[in-house]
Amino acid sequence: KRSPEVVQLLRALEVAEVQRTAAFRCPECGDLVKKRPLLRFFSERAEKGGEDNVLLRRFFAQPCHRAWLEPRYHQINDARQIRKELSESVALLEELRDILPEMGSGWHVVDLCCGKALTGGLAALWWPELAVSAVDRLEPRFFPHF
Repeated sequence: KRSPEVVQLLRALEVAEVQRTAAFRCPECGDLVKKRPLLRFFSERAEKGGEDNVLLRRFFAQPCHRAWLEPRYHQINDARQIRKELSESVALLEELRDILPEMGSGWHVVDLCCGKALTGGLAALWWPELAVSAVDRLEPRFFPHF
């Protein structure tokens, strides 16, 4: 059994640690985030002309991708399979854009079994007036903060 003094000391240490690392935390959930997530690495590589995937080159050429570099999108911007997932999402949405040029306002995209909702999130970035619903059994703490 812990004494009240030990509990109080541990809580004070926890508060001090959160304050010390505040600049490296997600503003939504408080998780620690990496200073240079994978998406930032791939973005910088694309800016330098080092990206060989044409889908990713087109994605990084659009200014809207910078929103996902923010710490609150850490569930996406540091996902292990971000290159593969992003390539698949860009390919799908580019095809949708080509066959449905009127896509946007008045449309509702439902992203079923979405995982971290990369495709739905990207659709919302490309078409801000679009309604997007993302559905998965993923625990809420693993879901991005859209």
